[in-house]
Amino acid sequence: TYSLSHNDASAGGTDITNALLLRNNLYLYDGWSVTFDSGYSWKNPGEGENSNYTFARIENNIIPNRWMNFTLYYEVSWQREDHVPTARQETGRLIASWIPSAALSLTADILTDYETGRRQDSSTVQQYAVNWSPLRDGTLQFSVLYGMIDDNDGQDVWTVTPTARWQVNSKTLLTLDYSVGEREDDFEKEEFDTVRVQLRFFY
Repeated sequence: TYSLSHNDASAGGTDITNALLLRNNLYLYDGWSVTFDSGYSWKNPGEGENSNYTFARIENNIIPNRWMNFTLYYEVSWQREDHVPTARQETGRLIASWIPSAALSLTADILTDYETGRRQDSSTVQQYAVNWSPLRDGTLQFSVLYGMIDDNDGQDVWTVTPTARWQVNSKTLLTLDYSVGEREDDFEKEEFDTVRVQLRFFY
């Protein structure tokens, strides 16, 4: 896919952006598919420095059976600008789901990000969730989410959020959630908690 953007800036000059995107979908085996994306874009602004961006991304979707699902994702990109160090960013992600029954599901989502060049930065985000629907019609749902963020700036955050949702009728939804957690950096540690009640009406 090729795209061209031509924009006349109000301050004078013309911004021109070109972009190329290539996508490949592969079905290797029953329950295993791979998507590979790559792209390149370059920008010639009416004012400022020229820049370009290159990326490659691969995503694996694996379904070994009807109860489990895995997604593995990796992306690397480079951003270049005249007279500025090249920025390189890598992102990896794993999503695993287990659905032992129609009423219960468990999910784990782990993402890590690493950047070099203009700045040195890295972070890891983890989320684990349990969802349970005790009623056959699904009108009542309970879930618990645990999240954790860790970055190289010295800030760590974790939260636990239980949630209850009740579909009172076709036009009314009641949601109650409570979040408790802790935020810590090199200077201080802060605890927090939040209660939220939401009643929505649909017309």
